[in-house]
Amino acid sequence: MLVVIALFAEPRVSAASSITSRILIDPVGEYTGDVFGCSVAWVGDVNGDGYDDLLIGAFRYPEIASLGQAYLYFGGPAIDSVADLVIPAPAGGAGWFGVSVASAGDFNGDGYPDFIIGAQQSGYEGKAFIYYGGPSLDATPDLTLTGESTGSLTAFGASVASAGDVNEDGFDDVIVGAPWYARRRKQARSRVRVLRRRRARCGPGPRVLGRRILRSAGLRGRQRRGHERRWTP
Repeated sequence: MLVVIALFAEPRVSAASSITSRILIDPVGEYTGDVFGCSVAWVGDVNGDGYDDLLIGAFRYPEIASLGQAYLYFGGPAIDSVADLVIPAPAGGAGWFGVSVASAGDFNGDGYPDFIIGAQQSGYEGKAFIYYGGPSLDATPDLTLTGESTGSLTAFGASVASAGDVNEDGFDDVIVGAPWYARRRKQARSRVRVLRRRRARCGPGPRVLGRRILRSAGLRGRQRRGHERRWTP
């Protein structure tokens, strides 16, 4: 069971303020072993109703299958323990979907916050999925990010986060971790990908921040139809 707690500061009595708490919602996973609550994130007001929202992952859903699932709760006076949007693992294989969840800032620049969900066991490469907020928000990813193909698991998507507008182009960026990168070669190396939108190119996909990063890693990015970006040697 996951319990979400709000903390409120009482009026100052002395040098230190006392803190009280109360339970707002107490959602429970659908299966005993789905690891509901393994990842939790504030994602901003993704549906545009004036209240910030909450995203929760359950990467083992449904138990042994470990496909994963995520649950979005809309904030506001009527918030309860029933998810307002259940987000299943995308078709085509997305193992451990929901192992990481985070806000993606306003990744597509439409004025609504977006969010990102990692699936580190989605093939050897691993994947992360970005969902655009707004009136048309649904459970279908708007953008798929695929890790580098190395011939072994890289766990790309094990961690995801908003990176802010690191290149100052007016679009928020995201960062995705691949902690098992090069493990097959017995090297203690991991990789982190910073992905960004470029205003100069109006295509749907993100780009690794700076071509020098691509060159130094020996990679090149290519955009594929269906809003998928794959990192290749």
